[in-house]
Amino acid sequence: MVTLSINNQLTTHTAKVLLEKIRTNQQKVAQKILNHPYLNSLEQGQTPHSVLRSFIGNQYHLMHSIVGANAQMQQRFANTELRHYFDMMLNSEIEASDALVLLAQTLGMSEEFLETYETDPDALGYGFYMSSLATHASLAEIVAGLGVNFPLWGANCQKMSKVLRQHYGFSASQTRFFDIFAEASSSTDEETIIKAISLGLEAGVSQEKIARSVRLIQAYELRFWDAMAWTIDL
Repeated sequence: MVTLSINNQLTTHTAKVLLEKIRTNQQKVAQKILNHPYLNSLEQGQTPHSVLRSFIGNQYHLMHSIVGANAQMQQRFANTELRHYFDMMLNSEIEASDALVLLAQTLGMSEEFLETYETDPDALGYGFYMSSLATHASLAEIVAGLGVNFPLWGANCQKMSKVLRQHYGFSASQTRFFDIFAEASSSTDEETIIKAISLGLEAGVSQEKIARSVRLIQAYELRFWDAMAWTIDL
């Protein structure tokens, strides 16, 4: 029992060190996401409604992939200690999907219109990668990736919600899509991420695979914002 406790402590320590190292390596990408030209343009009131329509149209199809991926993750890890994490993620995505339709209606975009919206492949890459993770990746790869990335998405959503209300005349109910993610991302605790990484290390998942999943999720997140910026030639 003593040996088991010591081994668990060592694995937890290794998980903490690995997570800190990953975050350090991802600092430049994180700053690019948080200070993206698209968001800066939005804050300066330079983003026309046509560009917001592009965000919504692409996000509508992206959400389909993400909701499906989260549903698959919830099923795969239903019998693990971290089921609650996937329940939270799926519930947030479903609620946000409904709120996105309401936001779209604000800009005259019906759900029928959204279904036929021509999307940008770079904007959808994140969803495709999430689907791949949901099918093939370990618990550690998934939770580490989401644990590092989701707070950045939540921070950007919080920024967009505030700007749309202050500078574009949107109401709080109309920006609910963004607020859902801002709230959900702030509720993910560090212990959950450390636990997932620890379980993965104990199961033989390599540190390289865990770090790679974070790097790729971050890269696809940045590509989404780049695709949005291209709509206004930034």
